[in-house]
Amino acid sequence: MNFKEICDRELKESEGLKNLLKKLEDVKGKRVLLFGHDDPDGTSSASIIKRVLEKKGASFVHTVFPEGFDVFPYEIEAESKYGPFDLFVSVDKGSKDGLDKIVEMGLDTLAIDHHFLMGEIKKATLFNSLLTKRSYCSGSYLCLIVSTLLGCVEPIDEFDALIGLKADFAIDPTSGNFGGADFVKPWIEEIKPRWENLFKEIPGTATLFDTAQREKTTLLSQIAEVYFAVTGGAFQYFYPDDPILGKLNQPLLCFEENLKLNTKIDKLKKVNSLEDFMKLIDKREAWQRAYDLFKRNWSDVVKKMETAVPIGRANDATIYLFVSDKLPLIPMVGGIALAEKVKKNADGEGMIFMINTEITSQGKLGTHFSLRATSDKIHVGKICQASAARLNEVFNNPTEISGGGHPRAGECRTRNAGVPHGIALYHGISLLRELLELEAKRSSWTDSDKKRAVELGIAS
Repeated sequence: MNFKEICDRELKESEGLKNLLKKLEDVKGKRVLLFGHDDPDGTSSASIIKRVLEKKGASFVHTVFPEGFDVFPYEIEAESKYGPFDLFVSVDKGSKDGLDKIVEMGLDTLAIDHHFLMGEIKKATLFNSLLTKRSYCSGSYLCLIVSTLLGCVEPIDEFDALIGLKADFAIDPTSGNFGGADFVKPWIEEIKPRWENLFKEIPGTATLFDTAQREKTTLLSQIAEVYFAVTGGAFQYFYPDDPILGKLNQPLLCFEENLKLNTKIDKLKKVNSLEDFMKLIDKREAWQRAYDLFKRNWSDVVKKMETAVPIGRANDATIYLFVSDKLPLIPMVGGIALAEKVKKNADGEGMIFMINTEITSQGKLGTHFSLRATSDKIHVGKICQASAARLNEVFNNPTEISGGGHPRAGECRTRNAGVPHGIALYHGISLLRELLELEAKRSSWTDSDKKRAVELGIAS
C-alpha cells in the first residue's frame, strides 16, 4: 500500500474526514481561529493547516497555542478581539466532548487529532485516526493526509509531518521503527529518499527521543529536540526571567519560524548538521538560548531521576515511582531514565509514575502526574484520564484538571484548580494502589474488575 492508497482509504472509511474536507473546501473568504497544541507536533500540524486554509482562500487565520491540552470556551472568548470568526479549527489538541461546547457558542468546529477519545463528540467535525483503528501516528501526519486530499501538499508539509511523528515518538529510525505497516511506514519509505539527510545515523550524544538506545541519533531527532526546547514541549517550560526569552511566546516563536522554512526548502533538504539547520532560523539567538537552557536543565534532572524506585509489577511490567518538587523536564527525562532502569534491572518492560509540583501561569502551586512506559503493556494515558476523573469527583473543575495521553506517554495536571498538593498526591498513590491490587487478583477478575482494569490501562 502506498501513501495515495492510504489517503484514499481514509477518505473512504472516515466520515469525519469526508465532512472536514467539505468544510475546508468552503473556507474561501472566511475568518478562521486556529488552535494548536503547544508542542512540536502541534506547531507542525498548525503550520500545515494554516497553509491549507490560506490556499483555500481564508481571508484571515489567527493562530494560537493555548497552554494545556483540552479546548475550553473561555479560550475562544479570550481571542474575541481578533474576531468575529466563521470557523474554529483545532489540531493535535485532543478529542474531548468539550469540542461540542464550541459549536454551541455558534462557531463551526473542526478538529484533527490522534489522541484517544474522551466522551462522545456529536456536533463538532472530527478526523481522528483511532476511529478507523489505525496504528499510532501524529497530528502532523493526519494534517498531511488532509493537505494531500485537498491538493495543497508541498515539500515543507513532509518536513512538518516528520517533526511531529518524531517528536510524538511515533517513529524511531535508529531502532528501525518507521511506524505502523498499515499507516505510517509506507509513507516514510516513499519520502525517505527525498530527506536522506534527516535519517542519516549520527554516532555520539543521543537526544531525548532516543529511548531504545543511547549510542546514536539522527538529524531528525536533533531538530525535533530543538523544537521541543523552543515550544516548551507542551509543559510550558518557559523562561520568563530570561533577557532573551522572557518577552517571547515560545510556541508562537517556533510556529512563525517554522512557516518561514517553506521559503528555504532547498537549503533545508541539504542540511547535514544541527548547526546547518540553525543557520536557517532567522531568530536563531532565541532558539539557541532555549536549547542551551534545555540542555542545562536536562543534565541536572538526569541525576535526580536515579532515585526512582520500583513499587510493583502489573501486566508483566515493572512500575517505578518518582516524586519531586518543581523539577523541570521530568516527562522527557523520565522516559530515558525508565528505559535505562528497565535495561539495568532486566525488567522486560516498565512504567514510571512521576509526581511533581509546578508553579502555574497564575502563580499557584499545581500538581503534575507524568507517566511513561516502554511498551503498551500498561496504557499510561488511561491512567492519567482516570487520575483526572478521580480528582474532578472531588474538586469538579475539568477546565483546569485534565488528563490523558498515549499508551506510552500520559499527563494529568491540576493547573490553577487550587488542589492542595497533599490531596493530589493522596489520590495519585491511591490510584496506583488500586491498580496493583487489581493486578494481584488478575486470575480471578469479575466482570467489574475487568472493566476497571481496562479503565486503568492494564487490560484491553
